Amino acid sequence: MFWATLYVLFLMLLGTGVMLWVTERPLGIIECAGLSLGLGLGCNGLLLFWISLIGYEPKLQTAFVLSLIVIAALCVRRRRGSIIKLSRQSTNRSAIESILIIVLVSSIAVAATVVVVHALGHPNYEWDAYMIWGLKAKVLTYEPIRNATYFHNSQFARLHLNYPLMTPFLMAGLNSFFGAPQETIAKLIFPLSFCCLGCFVYSGLRQRLSLTQSLMLTAIYLSMPKLLRWGGSGLADVPLAAFYSAVVLYLIRWNESGEVRDLILASLFMSFCVFTKNEGLAILLVTAVGITIVAAIKQHRRRLVHVVLYCGSVFCISVPWLLFRRSLPRLDENYPAYLSIDRVMQNWDRSGYIMAELSKHVTDATAWNGLWLLLAIAAILAYRGFSRPPIIFLWTILLVHLIAYLSIFLVGPIESPKFVGENLGRLLLHISPVAIILIGWHWSLLQSQEISTDS
Repeated sequence: MFWATLYVLFLMLLGTGVMLWVTERPLGIIECAGLSLGLGLGCNGLLLFWISLIGYEPKLQTAFVLSLIVIAALCVRRRRGSIIKLSRQSTNRSAIESILIIVLVSSIAVAATVVVVHALGHPNYEWDAYMIWGLKAKVLTYEPIRNATYFHNSQFARLHLNYPLMTPFLMAGLNSFFGAPQETIAKLIFPLSFCCLGCFVYSGLRQRLSLTQSLMLTAIYLSMPKLLRWGGSGLADVPLAAFYSAVVLYLIRWNESGEVRDLILASLFMSFCVFTKNEGLAILLVTAVGITIVAAIKQHRRRLVHVVLYCGSVFCISVPWLLFRRSLPRLDENYPAYLSIDRVMQNWDRSGYIMAELSKHVTDATAWNGLWLLLAIAAILAYRGFSRPPIIFLWTILLVHLIAYLSIFLVGPIESPKFVGENLGRLLLHISPVAIILIGWHWSLLQSQEISTDS
């Protein structure tokens, strides 16, 4: 456990260094923790990939050198007097509220413990976790990707060699601390991603709600059986959801403030999404559509320029990966190429079972802790919120994202209700951070309506 703890501290140090150079506004301690860990995970994965492209495999010495660079940068930042400040929050609470907070925090801790036990209690048992992500991590532990014959062997194309490599590189980075591949402890990155997800969801809710209300919705979200099922499974869905939740958080902040620093953070986390799963490219398109619509509504030319900067910066960071993946063997899985009106009309008969499977998921209150039902109720009760730009943005990215995923089932090569049912749940996990933050926004607006009515 010593090396695993050291790896976590290295990630926090790396993330803290990036955080302090990007933002200066006072932050809550939970958001600071999520930022330092989330930026550490994402930046480490990208850095290891770039180093591997040059021809070097992950090594403990690399982490040591990076740590020295970050410490030197922090010293420079400290001398300038620009160290970030923690925001202060009121501590005057009643006894009942304090007890409720303890209960909610305990439930969140239990959920995190379940994910830790799930991840570290046994080696990979999911086929995709072992063959797609875990096996690549072992290869990358011993060989730089530039020279690894595994990634260029067409016989292994069925193992999806062209899938993004964030999680394999993070696992390989942890393996380098031990000096050899670790079957179980390498999955530590998944509980860490779960913690990041919780921090960002809570921070997004805390913008609009009280401490107790934010903890309540965070507890409901993190204890969802569907999230706990995949949280420690070794698949990349929860890391993607964690990075996406940060993208949403800082795009909302940018929507309200117009500050470039928030856009930089959103761009960084969006780049992490692109390097985590292929769905990251879809998320980039979805968020670009959302912020473009809001910028057009506000009629701010500067905001439209920011949209271009957002997409351009993500593209520039992702170019090395996008170019490298073109050289890798692949299956015929170019789903966007299937998107055409003719293909949609040809396969329209699939829409019946696709919508039936979607209905099963969103009405399954047990698996999702009523997430989607709560969203519908909140939207109906606080319908006046649909005129607010942040609400418009959140609903736009949620609906466009959902339509994009459903269209893949409609035009893709696999025609099977079972295939839709097995994969739709994990895809909805990607969208779920937007749903819970939307519930928080509608709840806050509903409270505002009640206050106005009382007045």
